Amino acid sequence: MDQTTPTTPTTTPITSSAAATWFDAPRIESTVTRQFACAQLLPDEIEQLDRPLAFGDGLTDCTYWEWIESKAKRLFLILVDLDVADQIFGVVDDSWEDDDLPIALNQVERLSLTATKDPKTERKFYLRQFHYLLRPLEKGAHVDYQELEVVPVDVCEKRPGLTLNHDVDRVALPNMPGKVFCRRRFPIGPEVDCLSYEEFLSEISSIEHLQNEHIVSYWASYTHQGYGYVLFSPASEYRLSAYLANTPSPIKHLDKLTRRRMVLDWIHCLVDTLCHMHNRGTFLGNIKPSTIHVTHDNHIFYAPPSPLNPDASHGTSSFDKESYDYAAPEQRAKPTKPAAIIPRSRPTGPSSSRGAPAPASSIKSGRSGHAEHKLAPPRTPPSPSPSQQQQQHHHHHDPPHFDPQAADIFSTGCIILDLVSHGLLKRSTSSFASHRGARHKIAGRGGAVLDSSFHKNLGQVESWMAGLAKEAAKKAAKDGSEGARLYKGAAALLRVVGRMVSPHPGLRPSAAEVQRAVYEIITEVSGIAEPHCADHQHQHQHQHQQAQQNHHRASAAGARDSGTMATIEEAAMYSAHPAGFGFSHQQFQSGYDSDYHNDSSSSARRSNSLRGFMGLGHRRDTSDDSSRSKSSSSNQSHGGERRELGSSGGGGGSSGLRAMHNLRISKSWQAAPHAERDVASRHSR
Repeated sequence: MDQTTPTTPTTTPITSSAAATWFDAPRIESTVTRQFACAQLLPDEIEQLDRPLAFGDGLTDCTYWEWIESKAKRLFLILVDLDVADQIFGVVDDSWEDDDLPIALNQVERLSLTATKDPKTERKFYLRQFHYLLRPLEKGAHVDYQELEVVPVDVCEKRPGLTLNHDVDRVALPNMPGKVFCRRRFPIGPEVDCLSYEEFLSEISSIEHLQNEHIVSYWASYTHQGYGYVLFSPASEYRLSAYLANTPSPIKHLDKLTRRRMVLDWIHCLVDTLCHMHNRGTFLGNIKPSTIHVTHDNHIFYAPPSPLNPDASHGTSSFDKESYDYAAPEQRAKPTKPAAIIPRSRPTGPSSSRGAPAPASSIKSGRSGHAEHKLAPPRTPPSPSPSQQQQQHHHHHDPPHFDPQAADIFSTGCIILDLVSHGLLKRSTSSFASHRGARHKIAGRGGAVLDSSFHKNLGQVESWMAGLAKEAAKKAAKDGSEGARLYKGAAALLRVVGRMVSPHPGLRPSAAEVQRAVYEIITEVSGIAEPHCADHQHQHQHQHQQAQQNHHRASAAGARDSGTMATIEEAAMYSAHPAGFGFSHQQFQSGYDSDYHNDSSSSARRSNSLRGFMGLGHRRDTSDDSSRSKSSSSNQSHGGERRELGSSGGGGGSSGLRAMHNLRISKSWQAAPHAERDVASRHSR
C-alpha cells in the first residue's frame, strides 16, 4: 500500500533544488486530507473514522475523522512519522489535540503510543513534534527559538570565500519561495569572544531602520542554541572587486550593448543610493570594490561597515591596502599637522544635501572585536595646542572638521572611474593600479609594494582619465549610433569623476549634484530613457528640498574669508568655474562633432591640465606624487563657458580629449550656485 510520509528536514547543507519540506500551517492543512488518512490505516481502521467518539456517551455526534480534521492534524502526522498511525484513535479517546503541543517528555507516556512503555518511541515523539510547530521568520521580526525548536531555514550554500569569516552562508525560507538571504552567525554568551544577548539586540535595533534595495539590509533575526543569527537581503553572488579583476562568465555572455548599459545602470544606482543616504543625514564609509556586491541577476548594492554586516570580520587587519587606496586624502591626513587644505566658500544658493551628518546609533561591540558602526559620525580630530598654534604661520588654521559625506564622494568617484575603465573601455584595473604607482618606482628597489592609492597619485589619475576620454572618442566615432552615444556618456562621466576626486573636500559636489549629473548624462547623452532607479528622481528632489530647508543658513549668503584662498590664481579659477555640471545633449553633440572632426582647431585650444575638465582649481601640490600642471586657458562661447582639456603629466598635448575638452556648461540649464558647506568649507574655530 502506497503511503505518503512527511519528509524529514535534513540538517546538512542542501541546494535550493533539494530544499527540505517544511510543514508550516498551510502545508499541514493541505496534507492531512481524508484520502491521506485512509492511506495510513487498515480497512477496519478506516471504517472507525466515521464512528462517533467513544468518550462522547451520546452527547455529541462528532466522529473520529472530524476530530482529526479540526483538532489533531499535527498529532496524526507525528504518529505517521513514528509508524503508529493506528494509535490516533486512543489519542483522540483521551481528548488530546494539537493545542496540547508541545508535550513535555515526562508526559508523553500518557499518550500510550505502545502496548508497553517504550522510552525510545516516547523520545522520538517528543523531538518530532517540533517539526510541526514551526514559527516562520517574517520580515523585520526577531524570534527567540527554544533549544529543541526547529528553525525553518534551508542552507542553500556555504561560501567561505565570499566573506572574511566562516560564519556566513546563504539560506532560503519556506515562506519566501525563490528568495535567497545572506545569514551571519554570532556566538551569544558571557565569554570574551561573544556578544551578550542585550548587545545583540542593540546591534539589531541600530541597523533595522536601514532599508534600501541597493544596500545590504536587515531582513530578520533569531537566536537558537547559543547563537544569534541575522538575515540580510539581498544575497551576494560576487563582489565588485571580483568583477573588476575578471569579468564573470554570465556577464561575458551578454551582448556588448547590454553590458555597457548594465555598467551605466550600476553607476546610476550607486550614486542614487549615495544620494539617498546623504539626504538622510548619514553616510556609508569605507567605500571600495570589496564592499560593493552584485547578485546573481546583476543587481548591485553596497555593504557598508557595521558590526552585524556580512562583510565584517572577527579580527582586524594591521593594514587594509584596499581601504587605503580608495580613501579620501583627508582620511589619511595627520590631524596634528598644520592644515594644508585650503577651505572654499560656496557662492550663495540652495544648500547642498550634504551637511553635518545627523548622529546615528553608535554601536559598541568591543566584546566581539567588531568594528565600530560606521553610520555614526567619527569624532572630530583634536585641535593643536595653544603653543603649537603660536608656532604656525598666521595664515594657517586648524584642520577643518572631517566630512564623511565628502569622503564618500571621493571614494565613489574612484569606483565610477574603475567601472568606466573596465566595464566600458576594457582597461584592466591592474594596469590602472600600475599606472597610479608608476611615479613611485625607484631603480634597485626590487619588488617593493608601490603606493597605488588614488589620493596620493591624483596626477596619474588625471592622465589615466585623459587616455580614457581619448579612447572613448575614438570608439564613439567607429561604433554605431547607439554605441556611440554610450561612449559619449562615458566621456561625460569622466568630467563628473574629476570633480568628485578633488583633493579639497569643500570643492567636491554633493551626492545630490552627482546624482542629477549622472542621470542627465545617462538619459540625455547616452540615450538610456529609463535607467535603473530612475523612479527615485522625484523622491530625491523632494528630499533635497527638505535638506535645503533644514540646513540652509542665512550667514552663508555672503560670508567669504579673504584669507581662505591659497593663491589669486585659485581664487580666480574658482569664481570662473562655479559648481554645477549642467549641459544639454544638443550642446554636447555640437561640441563633440565639431571638435572631433576639426583636429587643428581643437589642438590649438588644448592645455596641459585637467583643471577645466574637473571644473575647479585642482591643487596638485596636495597630492605628493602628482605632476605639476601648466596654466590652463579657456575659450568663451555663446552657449556657455568652455572648459579646455589636454593631456596631463608628461604626455604630449597632441593626444587631447576630443570628446571632453569642449563640453560646455550651459548657463541656462545650470543650477544656482550652492551654499557654503560648514563641515567641509570652514576652518574649525
